[in-house]
Amino acid sequence: MPSETLRNYQQKFSDVGGFFVPLAMVTWDFLFTAQSEMGVKGGMLEIGVFQGKSGILSSMYMAPEEPAFFLDIHEVPQARQRIAAVKSENAHFLQMNSIDALSDEYLAEMRGTLRWVHIDGEHTGYATRADLDTAAHLLSERGIICVDDFFSFKYPQLTAAVYQFLLEHPFKFKMFLASGNKCYICRASAFQAYDDYIRAQAIQRMRLAENKWTLTRTSYVHDYGCFTIIARNKERDFVGLDRDINAEVF
Repeated sequence: MPSETLRNYQQKFSDVGGFFVPLAMVTWDFLFTAQSEMGVKGGMLEIGVFQGKSGILSSMYMAPEEPAFFLDIHEVPQARQRIAAVKSENAHFLQMNSIDALSDEYLAEMRGTLRWVHIDGEHTGYATRADLDTAAHLLSERGIICVDDFFSFKYPQLTAAVYQFLLEHPFKFKMFLASGNKCYICRASAFQAYDDYIRAQAIQRMRLAENKWTLTRTSYVHDYGCFTIIARNKERDFVGLDRDINAEVF
């Protein structure tokens, strides 16, 4: 069942412009709930703010003492106003190119403390890779990096940058979920905790979200396989390896 936070958000901010699909909203709610239940705390960073559609939701999960950074190359007055309505304390807006993010002294001091980094800025491969390096610098032990437009045919270079990052850091970072046009990466040391949580909770939570989705895992972790959530597939809750067409376990 969606949390009260998500229901609140959907009621108050559904008309905000942006490209934040319903499945991504439900996935964020699922992952922020996971962090809450695991006792994960820390601030957040969003690269690419636009009108604040996703920044509003992530802000709503942040405690007053948790800093939230919003970085964009443009001024974002509408987003500022909307985010201020749900995060009146510790919200910081940075107008700069994301490649210079760590030149902000306060953000640079957050090294290893952020539990959420959403990368939705310039969609070139070069910029995405630079943003992933920034995220790696800032991410806490059990933090999550979320990359927008993963596997979008409009931005093939973005997906290439994600896999380049993972290939270069096989013992440090792993992708554990892809859903709603986004992928989710954590430190290797946190992978099992998130993997276990998805196994235990995802199917039930997706059912209660009253939408027709299917959990999948079509290959192994060492083959860069991870859990994904897709549109309902043949009325099945779970789809595994192609050779195990009738498997209902994972």
